[in-house]
Amino acid sequence: MLSRDQADFIADHFDSVDQDYYLLAGIWGEPFLCDGVMCYFDGETLQVVGSPLGSPLDGGAARVREVIGKWVRDERVWFVNYYGPYDLSQPGRDWDLVYSCAPRPWNVELFARLPPHCRRSDIRRLERRGYQTWAGRRDLLTHEHLRLLRALARRESLLASDVGSLTNLVSILRGEATTVFEARAGGELAGFLVAHEFFPGHPLMAGAAFDLTRAGVSDLLYHQALRHYAERGAPEMAMGYTVDENLYRYKAKWGIARRGPPSFQFIWQRVGCGEPFNDCLFWPWRLLTAKLPPADAVKIAVQHSGGVVEST
Repeated sequence: MLSRDQADFIADHFDSVDQDYYLLAGIWGEPFLCDGVMCYFDGETLQVVGSPLGSPLDGGAARVREVIGKWVRDERVWFVNYYGPYDLSQPGRDWDLVYSCAPRPWNVELFARLPPHCRRSDIRRLERRGYQTWAGRRDLLTHEHLRLLRALARRESLLASDVGSLTNLVSILRGEATTVFEARAGGELAGFLVAHEFFPGHPLMAGAAFDLTRAGVSDLLYHQALRHYAERGAPEMAMGYTVDENLYRYKAKWGIARRGPPSFQFIWQRVGCGEPFNDCLFWPWRLLTAKLPPADAVKIAVQHSGGVVEST
């Protein structure tokens, strides 16, 4: 478990949504900081995040390998999921590679520069469409929120890990650091966005869903969230991973403060552990699929999404 000093260190050096244990502990497990390397462990899967906090990329690979090497001595670790800028080899002969993905140029983290880059006339045009916006705290998701999430989850482009990230929004909903941004049209919820500032000065988008028949609602809510945190004094806002070229261009149009490097992903499984992979390592997913006969388990490729899913 994180000590107070470690939590303070993460807050002071925060530079990736993968370090957002406020959100990701809900699907990745207990957070640990090991020699500056952020890890999560749920009792069988070790999630290893990128490069060491507060360190340049050069020389970080050796530290990450050392941290993984220490963890895999614990026989409770059945899977290792690494996502980061280093091309790592498997932890040893007792491990099989079950998934790998080379860096993709469009799948990077983007941080929007605050205040948001947009023309006031564009926002006035959206407001003239009759959207009513609101921002505040929510104790729970209403049936309207769930309708939008359900429609998003059914899109063919979303994978098991993406849908798992959607369900995880409830883990932070009641937190004091969490804000929900909503837009209504004709009395109906047209879209919502969940964000938080658990790490002071480092606001993050956690997830969003929009009615795709309502033109401009995503733009209006993005602008509202970015403006909200700009007024609180934040210099940038973490927008999450972009996954593909379309989402990259959409997020980039708000103004880029910085971007993370393209990353590798490797998933290794301990030889002989006897536990099926089931194609997603979020612990809630694995709890559910453990109750399904093997033939009925949904087979969907793994794709890292950084815990942030949204439609645009």
